[in-house]
Amino acid sequence: MDKFFAIRGLIIDSVSHDAVKSATISLYNNNNNLIKYGLSNLKGEFELKDVQYQDTVILKISHLSYNIFILKIAAPSDGLLILKNTFLTTKTKDINEIVIEKPPILLNKDTLEIYPEAFDLGENTVIEDLLKKVPGIVVWGDGQITVNGKKVTKLLVEGKKFFGTDPLIATRNLPNNAVSKITVYENPKPETSENSTLSMDITLKNNNKSGVFGKVGAGIGDTKRKETAGSLNFFNKKNQISLFAAQNNTNKEAYTVGDFLRVNTYMPGGEDYNSYSSSFNKIGYNEFLILGSRFERSWTKNVNSELDVLNYIKNATIEQESNEIYQLEIGSQDVKSNSTSTIKNQVFKANNDNKFKFKNREFKVNSKIYHTIDDLKINLIKTISQDSKQVYLIDNANSTRAKNLDKSLYLNYNDKGLLGRDKVNVFYEFRQVDKVLNQNQHLIFVDSNYTSETLNRTKINDVKRLNHNLFANIEILSAFGKISKWRLNSESYFALSSHTESQIDRHFNQFTQNYDIVNGAISFNDDYREFHWRPGLKLSRSFIEIFGRGSNEWGSSAMINYETTMGQNRSSSDFRTIKNNFKSILPSADIYYTWYRSGKENSLILNYNTNLIRPQLYQQVSLLDTTQKDFNYVGNKDLTPEYNHVIEFKFNNRKIKNSFNQNLTFRYTLRKDQLADSSIYQNDGLRKSYTVNIKGTPCYSLNYDLLSSTRIFGKPLNMKLFANFTGEKGYYYINESLINMKNYGFETSFNFDYLPHDKITTSIKTTNSKQFSQFTNYANKTTTNILNIDAVIKLPMRTTFINSISFIDSKISRLENNQQYLWNIHLYHRFFKKERFEIKFSMFDLLSQKSSVKNYISGNMIKQEINNNLEQYFMFSLSYFPRKF
Repeated sequence: MDKFFAIRGLIIDSVSHDAVKSATISLYNNNNNLIKYGLSNLKGEFELKDVQYQDTVILKISHLSYNIFILKIAAPSDGLLILKNTFLTTKTKDINEIVIEKPPILLNKDTLEIYPEAFDLGENTVIEDLLKKVPGIVVWGDGQITVNGKKVTKLLVEGKKFFGTDPLIATRNLPNNAVSKITVYENPKPETSENSTLSMDITLKNNNKSGVFGKVGAGIGDTKRKETAGSLNFFNKKNQISLFAAQNNTNKEAYTVGDFLRVNTYMPGGEDYNSYSSSFNKIGYNEFLILGSRFERSWTKNVNSELDVLNYIKNATIEQESNEIYQLEIGSQDVKSNSTSTIKNQVFKANNDNKFKFKNREFKVNSKIYHTIDDLKINLIKTISQDSKQVYLIDNANSTRAKNLDKSLYLNYNDKGLLGRDKVNVFYEFRQVDKVLNQNQHLIFVDSNYTSETLNRTKINDVKRLNHNLFANIEILSAFGKISKWRLNSESYFALSSHTESQIDRHFNQFTQNYDIVNGAISFNDDYREFHWRPGLKLSRSFIEIFGRGSNEWGSSAMINYETTMGQNRSSSDFRTIKNNFKSILPSADIYYTWYRSGKENSLILNYNTNLIRPQLYQQVSLLDTTQKDFNYVGNKDLTPEYNHVIEFKFNNRKIKNSFNQNLTFRYTLRKDQLADSSIYQNDGLRKSYTVNIKGTPCYSLNYDLLSSTRIFGKPLNMKLFANFTGEKGYYYINESLINMKNYGFETSFNFDYLPHDKITTSIKTTNSKQFSQFTNYANKTTTNILNIDAVIKLPMRTTFINSISFIDSKISRLENNQQYLWNIHLYHRFFKKERFEIKFSMFDLLSQKSSVKNYISGNMIKQEINNNLEQYFMFSLSYFPRKF
């Protein structure tokens, strides 16, 4: 068994005898290879644990203000070496001094500097491999980075975003030997009471300021499975360009440029291999084609442009069995359905960003286009039963085409002033949306007496919407040149919108053999105009007390908003003609306290706010379709806004030790004039629903999350915990009777990543969710337990083995329970220079799971869906990674 020892010591200034904090302690073997390192704390103390035993080691202590201290020491026989006082001598301020040797890590004022050349990581390693070696830095399985428990929210390369905002694109593609240094620093404190976060900036070596990377691959499997994917990315000091494409019938989908680049990185993504992998829980059998590009250019230091273009086509075939039970005060209504659907989604989207900086001022211009064409064909047979007696059978053949064109322009001007906080912030947004829906239906209704009725209809719905939004926030004192610890902000939000909608529903005429019978019940022409204004005034004050080993910070704010909304709908249908005039005063306030000490941070936030939920137009004026035999949603013109009082308490605790970070949030909401559902269940199977106002009821939620990294047997164990509880008491109308209902939900998730060996990574994730609904004497419950176990083993000869097992146990009241097992295995081998080629063999669904089950509870309804999905298949694939830096 390997033997280990520890070194503990105290570092002192040789003249003042003060403790030297943030000194770098590095430990080398006799071959000058780095084996351990760390930083001294505020007391000048340090400890290096789990040092593998060897006869002698070389200790080096570095600090920006002191000369390097070097000591050759013998390993202790009792497992602990104590260096009581280590004195450092002050550097002479010689302008010609040349630093020959840098330590692996260095704390330069408030900036942490990491020097990759001090680490022995081997060939073909990437930045993520380096970060995992740095004490206090944790790279989680999903790519998130924390430093001493604090989250890194922004990762830059040469001071700029690197192909978007996802850190994985840089950390799993850029080679470690191309990096000069990595700096970590704190982001400017947010103007809200939220906790501060970190940025990480990667500086490349002078001859590595440009590069090319990507991935090109193809795979073929049994049962006609196939896939291809390719991406090519180029960057230099001014430009970043990406081109990519993929096609598959293995349920692999990506909907943004960042998503695609994330899952096609150079580093074998063992911990995150499920991204863009075949999903056996995805509904249906899907074919997916994607084409896209990304371009970013820094025209000057202060002018930057970005353009993302994406086009994808998705074809899906879905076979679904559904069982719904609606519990009534007496008896129940059951709805069973079987359907086969074919869906084709065509999407094109483009996003253009431009930024212009002038000293403390910034101007942004953003434009977007989002165009979709959705084609749906569905054959549905639905059976409606009342108290176990069939009352209706519906055979529906439906063909629908929906087109949507969404265009927007966004302008933003921000002046942060000399203090770096918003002095003036103004934005304007214009948005235009055009939607056209064409629907053809062939319906057969069969009642309890087996009398059938056939209906053929065609419906056209055309919507055009224009929105103008303007927001202005001015810090009044700064705008007039006054510097004060008090902040007085005036803000105002204006919104002007127009909405025109026409709908015509025509039925087939047996005599003329045309669709010329207009269903006036749901045909209309609307012209809706709305004006919204919300001015507000906010007063805030913050305090900070700094002392030797920490600080205290606290502050508070209070705000008052006045909100008014005026809207009018002119319609060819009298029922859809309506005027709205909603006015309300919305106060809010918060108070926070943050306590910093050596290696520890605690923060408390108490917040109170109010918000208004206005009834939407469809909730007010939806029309009753008299030809529909199963479900109708109708409007209620007497609705008023729901007014909410929200109290929120947040607690954060962070410790440098074990990169510990925990958050607790409790939220309590008291609702007034709550918007709630009302449903009428008729004996012939028809269900009619509408929205009503009821007296206020409370709802509450409790969220907790924890991040921690420790070591077991000298090897890292990363832990994530998440827990969420929600509860509410509410009232609903069922058959015009007021029903008291309680809903509760509870979810927990545990994730453990353990590296027992440099070549082995294991991951265990458990998820448990429960939903409980009680009304009158009935209670419904659904429970889902999920266990995922992954193991990544790096074998000799550049070969990696991945084993993934998932178990899903689903239970729901009065419906069938379901258990699913999913077992996937991957074996891949990297070869040739710089491991640019990869050959991979995958076995999916070894236990032949053939369907996915989803359970739902909502109010008095429980529902279970059983859907088709992928079946077992094997695949062989080959990939090439172009790389030049």
